[in-house]
Amino acid sequence: MSSVDTDQIKTDISSNAVKIQALITQFPSILTDFKKNYVLSNMSPTDQTYKNFLSTSKNQVVESTAKIFAINNDIQQQLNTLYTNTLPLDTNVKREKEQNEKLTSELNQVKRGISGSEIMIKDYKTTYTRQYVVNCTMLIGIFLVGYLMKKIYTIKT
Repeated sequence: MSSVDTDQIKTDISSNAVKIQALITQFPSILTDFKKNYVLSNMSPTDQTYKNFLSTSKNQVVESTAKIFAINNDIQQQLNTLYTNTLPLDTNVKREKEQNEKLTSELNQVKRGISGSEIMIKDYKTTYTRQYVVNCTMLIGIFLVGYLMKKIYTIKT
């Protein structure tokens, strides 16, 4: 798996930004010259000087457009490289998200199981306490009946 070189990406971005900024500053004057030479060339179609100026201006516009196209291609290649380099990371993130969902589901089941177990323990404690009270009452009752039977059936002397 290739790693993503963030320093190279930052350098490429700043390089493209400088190129784009240079074109932004140059293009208005190139366009103004082209407009002026186009008008002059159409006003004097026989004058070769104006045609040469128009041709030069047209070449500058074409060069600027070609530079923009080249920068666009560079950016596309950098995006494709970045996509290729981050694809394994994306795959790992998706796999970890699926694992997280699975573990979260299991955790929720365990928590529900713990809640169910706690309820069962509480129910058994209640049942045990009731049975303990019943047993103690029966024991006291047996001793009381035994004592009463002894008192009743014992001959007084």
